[in-house]
Amino acid sequence: PEAACKKMDHFLTSLTLDQKKILLIAPPPMKFGQWVQDQELIDDSITLAKAYQALSERLGIRFADAGKWNIPLAYDGVHMTQEGHRAFAEGVIEYLHKGE
Repeated sequence: PEAACKKMDHFLTSLTLDQKKILLIAPPPMKFGQWVQDQELIDDSITLAKAYQALSERLGIRFADAGKWNIPLAYDGVHMTQEGHRAFAEGVIEYLHKGE
């Protein structure tokens, strides 16, 4: 998670967009599945969300945690199902409508 957050930091600080137009969304945490056989991967995906939140606060950009949106994941434990994509979209729409 530290390396991924560092790369995201580099990416976000290289953007020339108005910071009010940026929304950093942490992905839903991984779950046990075909590609996720280790609790450490799950723990790291939870840590990534916390690191992204801290990064967004430091950069003064908006943040949403998709891990709070009850997103179903596929058999692999990583990717969203069709229902998961719908839940993700609904989470983004709700976040934007609340103006958080």
